[in-house]
Amino acid sequence: MPTITTDTNYTDIAATYVSGETIDINNGAIFTINTQPASGVYFGDININEGKFLIDGTNVVSLQLFFEDYKRMLCYRLGEFKITGKYYELGVSDGTANQTFNLPFSSLISHCEVETGVGTGVYEVWGNLLDLDFSEVGGNSMGVMGYACKQTEGSSSLLFGDGINGSIPPNGAKIRIYNLLVASTDPNIPGVQSIQGNESDRYEMEAPGGTFDFFNVYISYTYLDLLFSYALPINDTGIIGEARITGVILPLSFNKVVFAGLGSLVEDIQISTCVLDWVDCVKFGKFELSLQSTSGVITGGRYVVVDRLIQVWDVHYVIRFQFCQNFTIDSSYILGHGFYLGSSSDIYINNIFFSDSVNGVYISESQTRGGSFLYIESSANISVSNLRVLPYSTFGRVSLVQAIRIRGLELKNWGSFSAPLDFLSQPTKFFETPYFQGIWEDISIKEVFCENTFLNLSQFALVVSPVQNFIEIENLRIGYDFELPVFGNNQIIKGGQGKAVFDNGGIPTNFELNGTHFYDIFDSDTTGAIGILFTEKSDAALSQSAFVAIPANPENPIVFNGAGRVYLKQVGDSITYTRSYFVLGYSGFSGHSISSSGSFTIEYDLDTGNGFSGIWKDISNIINETVSPTGGFKDKISC
Repeated sequence: MPTITTDTNYTDIAATYVSGETIDINNGAIFTINTQPASGVYFGDININEGKFLIDGTNVVSLQLFFEDYKRMLCYRLGEFKITGKYYELGVSDGTANQTFNLPFSSLISHCEVETGVGTGVYEVWGNLLDLDFSEVGGNSMGVMGYACKQTEGSSSLLFGDGINGSIPPNGAKIRIYNLLVASTDPNIPGVQSIQGNESDRYEMEAPGGTFDFFNVYISYTYLDLLFSYALPINDTGIIGEARITGVILPLSFNKVVFAGLGSLVEDIQISTCVLDWVDCVKFGKFELSLQSTSGVITGGRYVVVDRLIQVWDVHYVIRFQFCQNFTIDSSYILGHGFYLGSSSDIYINNIFFSDSVNGVYISESQTRGGSFLYIESSANISVSNLRVLPYSTFGRVSLVQAIRIRGLELKNWGSFSAPLDFLSQPTKFFETPYFQGIWEDISIKEVFCENTFLNLSQFALVVSPVQNFIEIENLRIGYDFELPVFGNNQIIKGGQGKAVFDNGGIPTNFELNGTHFYDIFDSDTTGAIGILFTEKSDAALSQSAFVAIPANPENPIVFNGAGRVYLKQVGDSITYTRSYFVLGYSGFSGHSISSSGSFTIEYDLDTGNGFSGIWKDISNIINETVSPTGGFKDKISC
């Protein structure tokens, strides 16, 4: 096959290019394609040494180009590969069910855009289901999760749902796509996109130091190897099928990039500085991130659906963070498995809408074997806040959270007291930890409200207590049958729900309990328990209370046994604990339970909002006290 070598600008591709020819671009030349090549024409190897290979679709109605499998484009340090298209309007929705629109090409597209209403000029991304069915994403009742379209292989028709299975575009809303599509092709069948399963069989686009710049284009079944790319601005772009982006890229900039297919991923990318603003970044496909980055943001990802072709023992997560640092994912919709985080740190997952099922039917794994919303392994400083559950979520999986070897985990604002996350007919473990799996530190669970879950947090505590530090649980509502561990090193439980767990009436002697003192737990709709553990504080700033020890004989002082008890050895010895926060939700006291092996006087004082009275009372009198559920109380306990 001959080679075209150009040192000057070149535009007349339709008239002279022979299918499969090699193109070499040198000396700053611009090689432009702005007209539709003849049917059956496909591009071979392209070497951009110094110059630009430009696909310009801004002045044509539509443009579809094919690149030959087993060939590749190499864009070197002074080279640029640029694709620029525009929008193509398919038509206007009439608001009826099962609408069909004609496409300008039959190669697969990743998505279309649908106007939110008549004349709004605001468009939502509706992803192509590819081999999925409308029933697997629901319809109008699922909100944006039902925003889907469907184009089958080789078809030039785009279909929409009926409102139950797939949403209906609003009446009068415009529907548009990109007018430019680039695909790889089987050289034996020119003009037909390749869907071969091995990426080495596809057309490869490599940028060893060069620049790729995509805008308003669909890239279908093309292997992207952007090793040492100088820059990768990809905007308003759809990537279809098993397309991959891999390599070392600096900087990386995505804006409204839609992935569709069973294997869309970004992997093995090392980034020293990057800011990602990805809107609708994944549609109907597994998405993997393996980034060594210092900063990144993913916003507005929707319809993230794991593939259905899963073996019973496999655990496939929709979004995988591998070796990532300083990453934020915000305002996204997850349907299927959730997040896997491995060897990552400083990951912030916010404002997530999540479901593993549609109309009670699981989207991926079996009911008896699967993953979880969040799986964390060997990671640090992970935060998941403002989790919401989509309609029909059933969560027939192992647990909501699984974690191994974690330093720093924050879960907060999951549901609300008046609107808890409801997991319907398939009870779900809230937290699960494999035994003997390394160090746990800095665990914070705040404002988490769930229904129809089950839990054994005693396993959580028994696993981590020998090595844990700084465990904080505040306003956790997951049911009354759950076992909450009230022991742990520097552990705080405020407003827990369930049962306090002890070992034969006390705390195991091999557990450190420094800095763990008061706890309060609700065990039914009308009753609860407040408690105190006689433990030595490790740090005043971390201690839940302040206490005073007054030994009568300084040479024979008070001794803490590390198991929630204290030895007062001499007459006159005493110890006082003062709760550092107001306990809410109670109106009075029904009694007390003291674990004491000697004759000690236990006294209390209450602060109901106006300070402590300064008068000590016998603990048996506490049943006569009334307190405000909303104002709360603090207590002092002296022995």
